[in-house]
Amino acid sequence: MDTEKVSHISTSGKELMEEDEDRRNSRKSEVNMEGSQIPEITVEKIERIFNFRINEAAMKELRYPWWDTLIVKLLGRRISLLALIRRLEAMWGKMDSIKVIDLGNDFFIVKFYSQEDLDFALTEGPWKILNHYLSIRFWQPDFNPLEATIDKIAAWIRLPGLAIEYYEENMLKKIGDVIGCTLKVDTNTADKSREKFARLCVELDLTAPLISQYAIHGVKYKVEYEGIHNIYFSCGLVGHEKSNCPKTILEISEGIEVRVTEKEKEGVEKIEKTTTVDRVRESNPDISKKEKGKQVIEERNEAYEPWMLVQRSTHGRKGTKGDNTTGGSGGIEKGANGKG
Repeated sequence: MDTEKVSHISTSGKELMEEDEDRRNSRKSEVNMEGSQIPEITVEKIERIFNFRINEAAMKELRYPWWDTLIVKLLGRRISLLALIRRLEAMWGKMDSIKVIDLGNDFFIVKFYSQEDLDFALTEGPWKILNHYLSIRFWQPDFNPLEATIDKIAAWIRLPGLAIEYYEENMLKKIGDVIGCTLKVDTNTADKSREKFARLCVELDLTAPLISQYAIHGVKYKVEYEGIHNIYFSCGLVGHEKSNCPKTILEISEGIEVRVTEKEKEGVEKIEKTTTVDRVRESNPDISKKEKGKQVIEERNEAYEPWMLVQRSTHGRKGTKGDNTTGGSGGIEKGANGKG
């Protein structure tokens, strides 16, 4: 089984718990303030469009069942509703059952019938399923799965090669805060019982390039990421490929599609072209003369390389169908360089 503790979308477990308490208090006050207002939904036609108007009492009535629910999405991998239900029940359904509803666009809403189970889901993460992080957020009014994005995620990182004297909590948190926002230190690391690498849980900003290296007194150290997939190594961002990298700009020049980096727009002579360029060059040998002085390259930033990604080891594991879920914060993983 391959379900692993790991993640939420924007805040730590403690902050989610505080948010949960605030939401419950707010909901209680709303119920007390309703008074004698009668729920009412009216319909009017405005410029050939039927518009629904919902008064405050009716809106509270509609939203009440969803305040203690979570919206989840598996980062970088699709999963069926039935498969997700099985894994979430194994992870979170300790005291009572849970209900999972497919919202579309790979977002799901999870309804808990036990406050203890909800608290467990909020505090015992981060979570992973099939070696992919599970993002978690509270349900929000008017949530639109077609427009929602995942901007932050809690993830485990490894600091290989770090000298043992730096396995001190304050030092590790300072390193983690450079990479993201430190949420917690792995128990084995805190106890100094695992010396191959230090392990931290940090909140990552997925809208910014990942931090791949840091230095102590000028000596460089690498950062490895567990459960992170689909990194475009030219820009260090998560969740896209070269064809739709936000750091490049698609331009048309003499009928040729050219993907230009932001640096090129500033005058740096590095141009990355799509396969359209190759097709045009093959059909027109003279094209090379027109492009004289331009360098067509596969842009790659040396700061971002495959060694950043921790890969799961399949050594000694049987490929049994259904063996896709494990508990805990570990799992057998190794760095892309084979160590770990």
